[in-house]
Amino acid sequence: MNFEFSPEDEAFRAAVEATGRKRLIIGGLHTEICLAFATVEALKADYDVMFVTDAVGGRSQVAHRTSIERLSHAGAVPTTALAVVTELFRDWAGPLYEPALDVIYWYFTQAPKLTDQVGVADAEKRAAAARGAH
Repeated sequence: MNFEFSPEDEAFRAAVEATGRKRLIIGGLHTEICLAFATVEALKADYDVMFVTDAVGGRSQVAHRTSIERLSHAGAVPTTALAVVTELFRDWAGPLYEPALDVIYWYFTQAPKLTDQVGVADAEKRAAAARGAH
């Protein structure tokens, strides 16, 4: 599996390959540029790719949505920051329970400030506010 990145990305490509993992979670600054390029290259190199739709933005809503659709059709799986945290955090009885909740409740309070498209329920916002997340 080789990414075909430009020479300045050689160290990153080598680091990814050195992990030996086949699944990647990719984010970027611009949906239609950074995220799209890295995701397409990873798919071409036979990686399973998830991309975090609410941790990236396009130059417009149309550009963002179009890129999400393009990457989904190419075989990448869209997800959200909240889904990544909750899916990767497997042990809710362990010592990292409280820090994980801090991240989750931060998401509930802060994400709606950035976009009205997130859809965080009012009850979740109130629970996060009561917890003191900011």
